[in-house]
Amino acid sequence: MLWSKPHWQWLMVALAAAGWLLYVAPVMAQSPEPSAKVRVVTTLFPLYDFVRIVGGERVEAVMLVPPGSDPYGYQPQPSDLETINSADIFLYASEATEPWVEPLLPSITNQNLLIMAAANSAGAATHLQPDAAVWLNLSGDPAIVDDVVDDLVTADESGRDYYLARASEYKERLIALERRYEAALQDCRNRTMVFYGQPVFAGLARKHHLILKDCKTAEELVNVIKESGVGIYFFSDAADVKLMEGVSEKTGVRQQLLSSAAVVTAEQLRNGTTFLGIMEEDLAGLRQGLECR
Repeated sequence: MLWSKPHWQWLMVALAAAGWLLYVAPVMAQSPEPSAKVRVVTTLFPLYDFVRIVGGERVEAVMLVPPGSDPYGYQPQPSDLETINSADIFLYASEATEPWVEPLLPSITNQNLLIMAAANSAGAATHLQPDAAVWLNLSGDPAIVDDVVDDLVTADESGRDYYLARASEYKERLIALERRYEAALQDCRNRTMVFYGQPVFAGLARKHHLILKDCKTAEELVNVIKESGVGIYFFSDAADVKLMEGVSEKTGVRQQLLSSAAVVTAEQLRNGTTFLGIMEEDLAGLRQGLECR
């Protein structure tokens, strides 16, 4: 016989195991299904990144503007309205950044949809006139995160502690990033920032006491470079690279990418690009271009 214990002892073990299974089965069944995730539709990458980091596994984040598209000149499709209506939360930056959002709002039929404009959060927190690229005002980003949490909790009260914990950690990283910007841009040999592209860095320049010269055309860019005597000029991620190379050939001045982080490419998404990562790269470029110590 292989029994090392009396038969009744093995029977008790089997019954106890069966009882345990009956006890935990109802508990296991209460675990949230994937379809129970909070669905958040955002317009631009920084907001999408805030949501996916704070929301984690309890949230399905959707970015409305396709990767690589121009967020400022975006033309919404009929399917975009369907996507917004399917959400629990709709998050956009501002009327200045996405002028195409406001005309869509009266057509929304989802009566339970929570709608949030990030500019309202950041503007109230910083007491500054919100810039078009409100997320570049790093002082206001923690307030945006707080309001994202408020809406997530409204949609999913049971996730309150989860969202608050993740938001707390993320806000610490945002605050640390802002402090690095303040320290790095405090002592720069050159304080003139020549930029080609969508004029979205006015707030950053104002905050760090930089002289910003936005250029709308390549001809204007060439003239400003010659007048200002800068050693490096900046251009946006939406600019034509060949056009920038031509400007560098004419002026003998190097170029430096400065991303607004409003939109990323499909490859960047696959590679796990984050808002914080883009801002760190921008800071490195600013330090080099402005000759900061």
